[in-house]
Amino acid sequence: MFHRIVVGVDGSAHAAAALKQAIDIARTQRASLTLITAWQRFNNVYEGVGMGLAPAISDAPALTDAIKADERSVLDAAKATVPADLSVQANLVEGHPTQVILEAVQSGAHDLVAIGSRGRGGISALLLGSVSHSLIQHSPVPVLVVHLPAADHAAALDARPSTQERER
Repeated sequence: MFHRIVVGVDGSAHAAAALKQAIDIARTQRASLTLITAWQRFNNVYEGVGMGLAPAISDAPALTDAIKADERSVLDAAKATVPADLSVQANLVEGHPTQVILEAVQSGAHDLVAIGSRGRGGISALLLGSVSHSLIQHSPVPVLVVHLPAADHAAALDARPSTQERER
């Protein structure tokens, strides 16, 4: 039986599917939810990239504030989807998602992690590796990795901007 479920939330369709599953489990098990959104300062995101891949940004603190505000809105939107009859806590935490979730598991006595099979990804996923894979390898409690149904996965791919749109 699960009592405390931690859910990684990043605004992706996969994370939304994981939250939906966690809500269903919390209802049947009478468990509480802890939503975690990790954010990283702009200079930490690109730390160690090297070879000129990091863009030259003159106002990194302002960009960091924008990153944090964006992640706060992602977390708030996820929390708003949790039914009022469930106990939920929402935490915006600075750090790498894997480490933040593992620390929450240990400090909050959580007994289940729910995570989407893919996050917002992009170049950070390429450089940092898969959060879900890392959690499977290092979590001391069970990890529920939620995949999108095939139709939802195709729709999520279609919703992403094309290379030409991103370059504009």
